Amino acid sequence: TILTNSPGMEYAAMRHLEPETVEAFGMGWNSAASLEDRQFWGLPPEINPETGKPRKVWLPAGFVIPIKCMAGIMAVKVRRDGWKSGDRFPKYKLVDGSVPIPFAKGKPGLPVLILESELDAALVWQEARDLVTVMALPAGNKPHAEAAAFLRSSPFILFALDFDVAGRKAWEWWRQNFSSARPWSVPEGKDVGEFADLGGHVRAWTMAGVLSRGGSLAIYQEPLTCQ
Repeated sequence: TILTNSPGMEYAAMRHLEPETVEAFGMGWNSAASLEDRQFWGLPPEINPETGKPRKVWLPAGFVIPIKCMAGIMAVKVRRDGWKSGDRFPKYKLVDGSVPIPFAKGKPGLPVLILESELDAALVWQEARDLVTVMALPAGNKPHAEAAAFLRSSPFILFALDFDVAGRKAWEWWRQNFSSARPWSVPEGKDVGEFADLGGHVRAWTMAGVLSRGGSLAIYQEPLTCQ
């Protein structure tokens, strides 16, 4: 749990996430980076060929995003604290041993909104979970079999990856593989987070996407298998 007034809650607020949303997704804050034994994470030992020493699991400091299924936490991603453009390490670190499944939450029977960032997906869920199910898949990532089956059973898919070269390239794959998918970019900014920063109304944008495809605003009750 992230404590009120902690750096984690400050970062969540900067991403327009409310404390209840942070709690619903089990997000957290890692205040200090660490290197841990692989065995502690249930991973077999490995030797780093460059150093000849046992390889460790790197847990960077930053905002922690768990990715869950009914079986429990399947992956952990950290949005690194202090990351800057040009950093030799990525902004988001998927912790070793994580299973690459989509970050998803919502209700069956609703349209699915595909986004690139887990934090943007959480924001849409916060503002419009009665309208859409959210699924985060970074550009270039493909849904695994269970996710693909869920997507094909949905009324339609709204594709809202970042408006950049990678996002446009990813759209070509989705257009060819999911006939119900339609692009739905934010009117300002490159993604939902920037749109919200600019004062955009995330719920109104989501509702417009649903209605543009002839969707209804019915509310369903059953939870998703992976959430």
